[in-house]
Amino acid sequence: MQTQAAPPRPAAAPAAAVQASYVGSTRCGDCHPAIYARWSKTRMANVVTDPKVHPEVIIPDFSKADPLLTFTKDDIAFVYGTKWKQRYFKKVGNDYFPLPAQWDVT
Repeated sequence: MQTQAAPPRPAAAPAAAVQASYVGSTRCGDCHPAIYARWSKTRMANVVTDPKVHPEVIIPDFSKADPLLTFTKDDIAFVYGTKWKQRYFKKVGNDYFPLPAQWDVT
């Protein structure tokens, strides 16, 4: 009579990995309100802005005809920059692309 070893047990399934995602800087304020309040007033905190939420962020006057301006305010998904220099980005699918004009104070 021969005895057989029990078949090996299958490896336990790995625990589901938590998918990391960016939750936004405002979540920092939940635990660090004083630091967040101070930081939120800096230029770095406001360098990327959604013009749909803050339309006043766009500095140039888009109502005047300009042959170099080939897009409208509605094309802008976000503004990168502040009062001295701004770049404008358009959303295409899940990606963002720079639009072909920028604002530079000279």
